[in-house]
Amino acid sequence: MGNNSADTTIIAIIADPLIDAAQTKELVAAALTNDMGVCVEANMLTATHAAQEKGTVVGAWVGYPTGKHHSLVKAAEARLAVQYGATHLVVVLDQAIVQRQDNAALMSELISLREAIPAPAHLGVVVETTMLEIAQTKNAAVQAAACGIDFLLTGTQSTAPEHIAELMALSAQGALGTMRIYAVSNLGAAADYAQYVPHGYWVYD
Repeated sequence: MGNNSADTTIIAIIADPLIDAAQTKELVAAALTNDMGVCVEANMLTATHAAQEKGTVVGAWVGYPTGKHHSLVKAAEARLAVQYGATHLVVVLDQAIVQRQDNAALMSELISLREAIPAPAHLGVVVETTMLEIAQTKNAAVQAAACGIDFLLTGTQSTAPEHIAELMALSAQGALGTMRIYAVSNLGAAADYAQYVPHGYWVYD
């Protein structure tokens, strides 16, 4: 897990709006004892030093939770998160744009984000599969891959399994290049996605 690829790794999502930095630090420590990476809100990255020192995945939300932020604001938030130790940036897309399949608007944001956040930082996007039709999810994935996005997260809270199956089929066909697909679930349900997602899980405890 130390290569920051997130492959076959469980990432603990820590996004409770009622917890402070001290509580976040405790949850990070608990995740590390279970060999998990972590994903926090950007202003909580100062509580992830233990994970950074271990060399595991440290994710940060960008544009969370709605994605309805100007692309320049998202880019600035992502750059700041990298400065504070994030290895993986999880950008919440405007799902209305994804739903409309407005590829011009979608690619404009994706390209600006990729230019703002070059490698070695890993840039990912969120597609809310439980809110969308499969065709809309697949279109967003193809556009993201074409723009050099490193991974796609299947929601902020939960996942539509049938969408994962379609995404993994696209991946197997080579339509998504090297872009990874990660399922989101609660911890107890993570195993339910094993048949669909060999890449990894992002989970709520």
